Amino acid sequence: MSEGVFFVCFPANQPLEVEVNQMGFRPYQNSFTIPFWENQSFYPVEILLETGIKAIQVTSTGKDSLENSGLRPIKVIEPPKIFTTTLFYGVNEYQLTNKHKNELDRFIQSVAPNRITKLEIIGFADYVGSDSDNVKLSEERARQVTSFIKDKDVKVDQVYMDGHGEVGDEQSADESRRVEVIIHAVPSPKN
Repeated sequence: MSEGVFFVCFPANQPLEVEVNQMGFRPYQNSFTIPFWENQSFYPVEILLETGIKAIQVTSTGKDSLENSGLRPIKVIEPPKIFTTTLFYGVNEYQLTNKHKNELDRFIQSVAPNRITKLEIIGFADYVGSDSDNVKLSEERARQVTSFIKDKDVKVDQVYMDGHGEVGDEQSADESRRVEVIIHAVPSPKN
């Protein structure tokens, strides 16, 4: 078994797209969101590849030779599409309003024909109040949105929820009180 170790500098809270095509292994493609962390040590992402693909050589050309070889054409996989919406809140508010619920319903419907591979829900707060209160408030905002989407029976492969606490300054307080909802989706398989 061979190992490859790579060190990559990458910003937190951004999708890290990974694609590995190595002879002798099944192709691998995934997207990770690197969370905020104390940055005192490396943030490891372990990728284990599956073996089992052998190199073959097709010596003749043409449609007949491909059909007779038992090979199938490679299916092209589209990269995930990213859908986003942002919900804004009043000071110290975290409950979903009817307006929030309607926005989320419309947002989920716009993504509905696709298979959701990843759902990110990230809460934020403004500068007002203590840091610990703002973290709790931003987490509760994110939790409320996560519960609402879960109650809608939306099928999701991977969920990431976080409360980032305080962001921004006095001039951007209205924009700081928010939840960002990010959906990574691929087209649903056709029957």
